Amino acid sequence: MHHHGQGHRVGGLGGIAPMQDLQLLPTNGKPLGSEGMSGNVLGHEGAKTEIRQAQVWHLPRVDFVTMRELTPIRRVILTDGHGFNLSCLVLCPPPTSSLTERPVSMAPPSPLSPTAAHRPDTPRAPALVRFGPLALAVSALAAISMGLIAWSHESWGRLQERTHRVDTLLSTVQYQARSSVLEAEQRVLGLPTLHNEDPREAIAIALRQARALHEDSPAELRPAMAALVAELEITRNAVHDRTRVPPTVDAAALRQTLDRVDTAVRQATTRWDDTLRTQTAAQQQFDHLNIALVGLVTLLLISLMRRADRQRAATADKLHARDAQLRAFAEVLPDLAFRMDADGTFLDVYGSNLPLLGRPPETILGKPLSILFPTDMRGRFMDVIAQALSSRRTQSLNFSVRLHEEARHFDSRCAPVADTEEVVWMIWDITAHRQTEKRLRHKTRLYDFLSHVNQSVVRSSDERSLLARVCRVAIEHGQFKKAWVVMHEGEGTLDLRCEAVAGEDGPDRPLLDFILPADPAADTPLDAALRNGRTYCSSDLGRLSRRPAWADAAIASGMPGCVTVPLRRDEVLIGHLVLLGRRVNDQAEDLLTLFDDLAKDLSFALTNLHREALRHHAEERIRLHAAALESTQDGMMVLSQDRVVVSVNPAFTALTGWTEAEVIGRMPDFLLPDDPTVTLDDIREGLIQEGSWQGEMWFQRQNGELFMTKLSVSAVRNKAGRPTHFVGVFTDITQLKQTEERLARMAHFDTLTELPNRGMIHQRLAHALSLAQRHHTLVGVVFIDLDNFKTVNDGLGHAAGDSLLRQVASRLRARVRQEDTLGRLGGDEFILVLEHLRHPQQAAHVASAILDTLQQPFTLDGGEQVYVRASIGISLFPDDGQDAAELIRNADAAMYESKRRGRNSFSFYTESFTSDATSRLLLETRLRRAMEQGDFLLHYQPQMRLSDRRVTAVEALVRLRPPSGSGEFMAPVSPHQFIPVMEDTGMIVALSEWVLAEACRQGRAWLDAGLDFGRMSVNLSPSEIRRGGVVERVSRILNETGLPPDRLELEITESGLMETGGSAEQFLHMLHSLGVTLTIDDFGTGYSSLAYLKRFPVHQLKIDRSFVQDLPGNDNDGQLVATMIAMARGLKLAVVAEGVEMPDQEAYLASRGCDLVQGYLYSRPLPAPALAAWLQERQHA
Repeated sequence: MHHHGQGHRVGGLGGIAPMQDLQLLPTNGKPLGSEGMSGNVLGHEGAKTEIRQAQVWHLPRVDFVTMRELTPIRRVILTDGHGFNLSCLVLCPPPTSSLTERPVSMAPPSPLSPTAAHRPDTPRAPALVRFGPLALAVSALAAISMGLIAWSHESWGRLQERTHRVDTLLSTVQYQARSSVLEAEQRVLGLPTLHNEDPREAIAIALRQARALHEDSPAELRPAMAALVAELEITRNAVHDRTRVPPTVDAAALRQTLDRVDTAVRQATTRWDDTLRTQTAAQQQFDHLNIALVGLVTLLLISLMRRADRQRAATADKLHARDAQLRAFAEVLPDLAFRMDADGTFLDVYGSNLPLLGRPPETILGKPLSILFPTDMRGRFMDVIAQALSSRRTQSLNFSVRLHEEARHFDSRCAPVADTEEVVWMIWDITAHRQTEKRLRHKTRLYDFLSHVNQSVVRSSDERSLLARVCRVAIEHGQFKKAWVVMHEGEGTLDLRCEAVAGEDGPDRPLLDFILPADPAADTPLDAALRNGRTYCSSDLGRLSRRPAWADAAIASGMPGCVTVPLRRDEVLIGHLVLLGRRVNDQAEDLLTLFDDLAKDLSFALTNLHREALRHHAEERIRLHAAALESTQDGMMVLSQDRVVVSVNPAFTALTGWTEAEVIGRMPDFLLPDDPTVTLDDIREGLIQEGSWQGEMWFQRQNGELFMTKLSVSAVRNKAGRPTHFVGVFTDITQLKQTEERLARMAHFDTLTELPNRGMIHQRLAHALSLAQRHHTLVGVVFIDLDNFKTVNDGLGHAAGDSLLRQVASRLRARVRQEDTLGRLGGDEFILVLEHLRHPQQAAHVASAILDTLQQPFTLDGGEQVYVRASIGISLFPDDGQDAAELIRNADAAMYESKRRGRNSFSFYTESFTSDATSRLLLETRLRRAMEQGDFLLHYQPQMRLSDRRVTAVEALVRLRPPSGSGEFMAPVSPHQFIPVMEDTGMIVALSEWVLAEACRQGRAWLDAGLDFGRMSVNLSPSEIRRGGVVERVSRILNETGLPPDRLELEITESGLMETGGSAEQFLHMLHSLGVTLTIDDFGTGYSSLAYLKRFPVHQLKIDRSFVQDLPGNDNDGQLVATMIAMARGLKLAVVAEGVEMPDQEAYLASRGCDLVQGYLYSRPLPAPALAAWLQERQHA
């Protein structure tokens, strides 16, 4: 190949010399067209020269005779516009016009050596005449030097010829091996081959050439060539095996043998390069000897001339010497040169690039270094000058300065002027060279990045793994800092979602999702590139007027450079590869071309992967459809256009009993019963009108059994849209229909009592109201709530409760008219809708009959007999409500009035009931809020021993304070008001636990403060006892608070104790085992019995205030109190009388032998701080 380039420099032995014509000889055998080539040329001494652009073409032969006359430079790697690499030899012609002329030295003339053009024009006598024998000796030496130079040139020629032959044969062997493998692989794949050659012949040619080179190679190269021959023999065998039918070697193994051949070629090339360097070094030493001889001759000639010039005046000699120096200096300078003294003062300035000074040259003469260079660089420059003068050797220095608002890079040499304290400083502007090297490094890195991307394309099996690999490759080989892929959420959408990301620095992943502007007119160049699918390069994202959030994060992380590469699938824009780095050259067109190529490669890969995925998905769907036909539980039959069965699935046989062989070729009417609800003609009409038919119909099994199916029939059409087959799919829905009927009943009837539920009651009541409006009759709503049902359910269990509800429903159903509706709302609540009433008394008769019905005991499944009463509320249409919800609500309010009056009764609704119910609802809401916000507190009332007026206990009484933060006034609520509501709603359990814990905590605090309060008395509610777990809860709270058990007194009402049934005795014994004191509260108001008092481990009886408040004037109360005290004394129990408010009550109780008293006479219930002060006052009294 030939290369023609003007002005390119090739590094030589002594410096830099122009090389006008370069010849490139191929070493790898790759054919090329006239493409732009670029690369680096490596000289004898390893110096690099850039070849920016070259025209290359293929030479069929090489004239080795001409090559002898050419000077080899080095093997060079060139890269064309498509990314292919060429290995070539760079040759330069002799420096003279004739190939037969001897080459001259490549060393440049010294800047201080005057040439002939610069010497004085004084007439001189011929040297032989003037100097005689000395001239003859010089001539002899010159002849010897010329002979040695000719012999050296011949040696260089032989070395060049051998170098070319070895490189050419190695490249040919490698090319033939690669061609053989490629031809073999294309033949195996059935693809057309490039040269239509036999791959075995190609590998045989490579083997013959390798053996020939082995035999003719020097001893140093023979081991490497032997290894190459061995690898080629292995490759030959592999090619033969690969081209067999069938192949016995796979492509991967063949590729591995080729890789080993490449490795052997590289090792042989490396070995030859080492040998060549050794021979070149020896030849260069010989050249140095020649140069020394030439120098000696030159010195002798100069000596002769100097002796001839001694006759000239000293002043004229100095003047001519200075002119020669300056002229030589100016002619060889590439940029600038200065002559300076030892202090760094400018004496002269020369050069072809004087504008670099930025000022007239004469203005710096006589000035120090600081006139041109920064002050901080003066020390470096002075050190170089001092070293040059002291060592009398040339010194080098590379430096960078800012000139004209840009950074410039310079290479410089500082040489001492002989016999003076002056130096000549030459500088070269290498900024362009540095930038070129930087671009080449960047381009090389990007080509490496592109190469690894192509490898990722080959190794990736799906889009996700490909995108992830590309991002990692961009970080590892492209030297980008952050890489990610954003995908469009859908075609035409503005949302960009992060799909893959790599890189540790820069924006976090949540920032990588972003949205393009809705208005394209507002697009920045980045937005436009992302929207329109163009490659975008920017060296500074900060220049954008509007930036996504990730761009700000990237700039903050020191990555302002950005590249976006569009990704397409089937020519449709689907996303972008975004790359961030510290620097991106957005002005390089070849860079944009490279990224465009990357976009095409990735889009091609994504399209292929997508198509492969679609193909795989289609195959999978076909497989799944086939499997579904075999495994589905739905029966399926395929009918021909003539409507005869052509195929059925196994489920068809399982559902109908007919086998495939029995039904093929038959019309499907054998599935229809004798009187079908849907005929085949009906289905045919649906197919004609709608294209499909779907419905429910009866099928008949082979054994004659009927079953309900859901059938779907659709047509299978060809590409022309005409039906070719019909597919019928049916499901047995017999059990589904039965289940639907059961669910429909469950949706409208109570599963326990089989009575209408709430929804059905509302429907029937609404229907009854519409009839009553038309006929002007009354409708009654009777709301029934069982009294004490909770006692049965909690005491005997839920099974007993369910049994009781079923029996109650049965009795009520027996008393209801046929036109009336009895239903269960839930729990123990029933409702009765009475239709066609003429007056309210009819509803009262029904309510009375219900109460009578419930008077008899109920025998449960376990044999227990229980008594249940009911509270009944009645509302009437139209007086008490206009719709179902209002009537039920008002009947419920009337029911609560019956409970308030003592239960086991019925009440008609009045408006006051609604007001009471509303008040109760508000109170319930307030209590729930108080529980959440902690609006309860404890007051404490002391108990006194009458004998010594000593405090024996304090009773904890709960109070409700106004809600915190409430701006409106709320009336105080007494315990008598809120305790029953909390009992009914179940909130009493949580409140009781809090009271016990707070009281124990306060008791412990008083003990720690040294206050003697006796025992802390706490009430246990019946609901808390029914719930269970009281013993464990008391034990836990005592442990948590640290209150001693003997300091705790528990008050239990008679009614609450009796609700525990037979477990009351065990319950009290368990509490007693904890060490606490037990008191029967409200004694005399419940089912008092001496029997249980004898068995129960109680310590005290507490007489209710209702017996004390009328003493001593009420003889009946007095007699009852005296009897209670006497009974307690007989059982050795202490007696506490509560509600003592007057002295005469105290005197009466003392006279009857009462032990303890409690009431306002001694102290009202006090908050904890007030009671503590009260106790302290009594202790100090």
